[in-house]
Amino acid sequence: MTTSRARKLQLLGVVAVALLLVWAAAAASTMSILVAFTLVVTLGLFLVPKAALAIMGVYLLAQSLLVNLAGGPTTPLGLALHRLHQAFVVAAAIRVVVFMWWKPVAPRLRPWLWLTAAFLVLGTASGFLQHVPLTTLALGAFLAVKFPVLLLAALTVAWDERDCERIARWTLWLGPFLLISGIIIWLAPPEVQDLFVDHSLETEFYGREEFAAMQGIFNHPAVFGWAVAWTGCYAIAGLLAGRRSWRAIGAGSLLASVAGILVSLRRKPLLALPLATLYGVMRFGTGRRRWTVLALFALLGGTGVWLATPRLEAEYRDALTYVDPTGATVPRVLLYVTGVEIANARFPLGAGFGRFGGYASVLDYSPLYDEYGLSQVWGLSQDTPYYLQDTYWPHIAAEAGWFGALIVLVLYLLLGERTSRVALSAKDDATRVIAIGATLALVEGLIESAAGPVFEIALFAYAVAVPLGIALVRGAAIREANALSGGVPVGLPMSPS
Repeated sequence: MTTSRARKLQLLGVVAVALLLVWAAAAASTMSILVAFTLVVTLGLFLVPKAALAIMGVYLLAQSLLVNLAGGPTTPLGLALHRLHQAFVVAAAIRVVVFMWWKPVAPRLRPWLWLTAAFLVLGTASGFLQHVPLTTLALGAFLAVKFPVLLLAALTVAWDERDCERIARWTLWLGPFLLISGIIIWLAPPEVQDLFVDHSLETEFYGREEFAAMQGIFNHPAVFGWAVAWTGCYAIAGLLAGRRSWRAIGAGSLLASVAGILVSLRRKPLLALPLATLYGVMRFGTGRRRWTVLALFALLGGTGVWLATPRLEAEYRDALTYVDPTGATVPRVLLYVTGVEIANARFPLGAGFGRFGGYASVLDYSPLYDEYGLSQVWGLSQDTPYYLQDTYWPHIAAEAGWFGALIVLVLYLLLGERTSRVALSAKDDATRVIAIGATLALVEGLIESAAGPVFEIALFAYAVAVPLGIALVRGAAIREANALSGGVPVGLPMSPS
């Protein structure tokens, strides 16, 4: 496409967006606004995909604030903003369907498309066999493939080294921003703090004993704890592979990440970031830099533990309730046990999408909860469904069977292996930082998925999937460049022969 034609299409898109928004405002209904948003993001993903993906990332960071400023999810605009990420996933799926037939893009989509399709077929087939209502089945399937759809959408975009440079800088500065904004909001008046709170959520877990938990710009401390751990993964990547200026920022971002995890009072990132760091240092670190990064992390972590010992003790005492049969959090253990029972009883396909452990099973309360006695347990009942979405692997195994869970696991492991190759083969610092950071964020997410639906939450899925897609695209570009240069790595002189 010529530059002039592309500009004409972009101008036409701007006009179309303006008309759609005017129509939505005139109609003033949730459906009209949501339809307009869907069409807008679809146009954006086709005309300016990089900008559209960046805007969506900013939106997901500020979603709670935007929804509350619009009057909350009870108003048409607030509810549309609350569901905008769903419109974005639909638009991303449309882009994938269009580009999957385009010869330059199809090869890099193919393996991930096959895995996603196999998983989708298993969960859908089991849903039909188990007579799951069509709307529940469709919603469950939509949520289950949110992560691979975002990954595939990122794979359809031609990312270059300059994009990686911008993203590397943004991610390195994001850690300090999240911590500083979290402190400011923490100290702000209650009316300011309420702008970032989702009042529809159950608030019991916002603290541990007498200690308040920081949640920053997000609607829950768990999201804040994960977010600062995610930035910590990119801080480690910057320290291992970044330029000198990036390493300085990376050290500050790692400090912000450790501090943010401790004040969030969340246990999952407290375990996940050190394990992801250890993996990253041993896999990608070399020589003196490897030991320098390990020493820095040990220093920051040790200092943080020393300063936050009372908070950690409160977290430990709270964790004991998970093995206490009379404790309030025993429902989470029951979800694991029941998920395994369902996967075994309905081997090999499972109970079908929308039937266990996901949002669809809460919205249309699953009869399996009655069948297995979970509906009588506080936190899992229809009136108090606070814990029903607190698992991932039992949820996947119960709905798509053990084969479906195996496909998903293979997808994640293969992604980690491919992006690790990119990190080890890339010659430019920016691509290496993105590839290492994306790999470590995936490792961190897999650890957190032991006790939460990480890959089905919009912000989590976006933040993990899109950088993985960028790294894979850059890896494909490196291989193509090497092939054109006769197999000689880019940046190295060719031999006289």
